[in-house]
Amino acid sequence: MLLGRAGWRIRYLGPDTPVGSLASAADLTRPDAVVLASRRPSGFRAHAPALRRLAEVHPLWLAGRGTTPRVLEEIGAMHLGPDLVADVGLLTTAARERRRAREASAATADSERRS
Repeated sequence: MLLGRAGWRIRYLGPDTPVGSLASAADLTRPDAVVLASRRPSGFRAHAPALRRLAEVHPLWLAGRGTTPRVLEEIGAMHLGPDLVADVGLLTTAARERRRAREASAATADSERRS
């Protein structure tokens, strides 16, 4: 809800979306962030290899009580919480920087094609 109020377009995929389906949706939509929440670390750790691969391709943010330092390290994701209001700002800043870098990369590639 906080992200929506901050102007983010949200695509809610449901409470138990398979990681493969989540990865496919992320590949199609190229999101600025993928945010997952879990109450228990086992909710993340059970899918750690697939989530690690997702985090290598898309900015992955984990939230909820299941987000422990060990989980974050194991998956290679960023932490969203416990101050969600402040972290919405952090996530928004990170997304803007990523978007600028992506646009600069595209402009460079376009310039090289013209040369």
